Amino acid sequence: MRHFLLICAVVMGQSVLAADKKPLTKEESAKVIEAAIRGRLRQPAGELTKADLGKVTYLNLYRNQLTDVKELENLNQLKVLYLDRNQLTDVKGLEKLTKLEVLVLTSNQLTDVSGLEKLTQLDVLELNDNPGLTKVQIDHLQKALPNCKISSNPKPKTFTNTLGMPFVSVSGTKVQFCIWETRVKDYAAYAAANARVNESWKNFGHGGFKQVDTHPVVNVNWDDAQAFCAWLTKKELAEGKIKVEQKYRLPTDAEWSVAVGLGKEIGN
Repeated sequence: MRHFLLICAVVMGQSVLAADKKPLTKEESAKVIEAAIRGRLRQPAGELTKADLGKVTYLNLYRNQLTDVKELENLNQLKVLYLDRNQLTDVKGLEKLTKLEVLVLTSNQLTDVSGLEKLTQLDVLELNDNPGLTKVQIDHLQKALPNCKISSNPKPKTFTNTLGMPFVSVSGTKVQFCIWETRVKDYAAYAAANARVNESWKNFGHGGFKQVDTHPVVNVNWDDAQAFCAWLTKKELAEGKIKVEQKYRLPTDAEWSVAVGLGKEIGN
């Protein structure tokens, strides 16, 4: 039997913990940023004026364990900013850097990217390997910044149903697929609740091979699969496990092609 899938497209950000040092406090972060600015300007001491800050167009703050970047908000001429491999959870202050063209935020701990939609001059925005970032957030940014190339890898959210079947989102579709074929134990639960189910699924022993509960169920046809999906949908709606707009069904030909790596095909 082919995989069953749930009509639900929920994703969450991939968590990649890149820290190898203790995260800095807000005050410590400010000092590191000031030191980087001074290094860029070759001005180790003295007051940093507005004119001085306006001279900074490039800044690399890679792997400093920063937790706060508000110290950057006065760099109104900054065009390229590297903030990868820090410990940022939000981007407060960056919304004022309206001249930014390249912003790298890879491998932080971001959960909130509100404000980045104001950076309309961005050509490149890198958000790979951040926890908590969802596809919804990325799509919102892409809509607000249509000319910006945004790279991200939000991790599919796993949904596990009442039978213990885990489902994940598949890029290129609007559904979630079970990560394995429907098992003997899954179909057995359906059969136990429906006395009229054809028992041919129990009769697989050719060549001395014996199935166990975790093997894929066999000897079921398309109608059997449809009935299983309908039963599971009704069961989990009644139990409040899924919402009224969700259901289990077999994948379309086009969805199946995308899931197994054949690319988009025209099908039912």
